[in-house]
Amino acid sequence: MFDHSSRHLTLSCAVFAISATAVWAGEYGEKMPEPGATVSLEQAITAASERGQYTGKIRGRITEVCRKKGCFMVLTDGDHAARVVFKDYGFFVPKDTPPGMSTVYGELTTESLSAEQAQHFAEDAGRNSDAVGAVREHQIVASAVVID
Repeated sequence: MFDHSSRHLTLSCAVFAISATAVWAGEYGEKMPEPGATVSLEQAITAASERGQYTGKIRGRITEVCRKKGCFMVLTDGDHAARVVFKDYGFFVPKDTPPGMSTVYGELTTESLSAEQAQHFAEDAGRNSDAVGAVREHQIVASAVVID
């Protein structure tokens, strides 16, 4: 015998799951440029190490977001990571964005952070930092972000 209350619960859970995902998914900043291939974060880092920088569409997994304002996020691809900051501090992403895939358009470079900057970023992401000296990291200054 079919129980209508369990059907209602299943449909309610499905609607909640869809609407919860929709809160973070979307475009932030400028419109994503259409032309040009999208490369993995690993490919972009390899190209940047050869040329000093890489500009284009880069895809990776969001693993960290600033929990205070959403003013940065961290993309990863295997063992590679890059902090994504937003051009001219002109937009942010939702600060409670969960891990998931994202494509960003921007310029990837390698930057040196002071221990204080590294600690600040770690605290804003909700974790502790053990940085005692300068830290080198890959950084993308993005003008467009799409979160899946």
